[in-house]
Amino acid sequence: MARFSTLIFDFDGTVAYTAPDVWDAVEAGTLVFGKKIDPDYRADPRNLSLHPRKIFEDCLGPLTDEEYRKAQNALSQLYGQDTDYPKTVLYPGMDEFLDRAKQEGISCGIVTRKSARSLGRILDAHGWRHWFYDWYGSESLGGHKTKAELIDALLKKMPDASRPVYIGDSAGDIAAAKELGIPSVALTYGDGDTEELLAQNADKVCYTVPDLYMWVFNKE
Repeated sequence: MARFSTLIFDFDGTVAYTAPDVWDAVEAGTLVFGKKIDPDYRADPRNLSLHPRKIFEDCLGPLTDEEYRKAQNALSQLYGQDTDYPKTVLYPGMDEFLDRAKQEGISCGIVTRKSARSLGRILDAHGWRHWFYDWYGSESLGGHKTKAELIDALLKKMPDASRPVYIGDSAGDIAAAKELGIPSVALTYGDGDTEELLAQNADKVCYTVPDLYMWVFNKE
């Protein structure tokens, strides 16, 4: 028997490697002002955890609200409508992990900072939707909801949330699970700052998807 009845995942840096497609969308915003992103800035995955305005101002300098809206609109146009996410891939072993969860009747969901609409397009573009019962994104509950609020709301929709766990790659993911009083798994292979992630003292630290598989399915 698996340890959990419900698995809630972060998405970027947890289920899938999304950074190249996300950076392409960000660069669509900087190109509005005729500037590409510095390769060294783009190469640091920690920068993707920053607020979009911070990223744009790091790349472009101070922006007015109108300039920020222009950059953000270009980002949203590309990432939300004009791409089929060709560079987004599952982390090695994630397909086997999700197949096993489905076989055992474990419900899987996603809570992400990206929009639910964009996530749905990614799942459909790659044929991944069948693994997930539901997902919540930044706009799912209206307004500016915290990750803990989104996780809590999604758990209430899941078929059996008696034994949940939240799985993510950032310090904020683990902090959100702690706020709700549910177990958490910290994944070190993702985009988050590893030192900050480990400092949150998650219930379990996994370094690869096979590590996660072995722990969730009681194989270690």
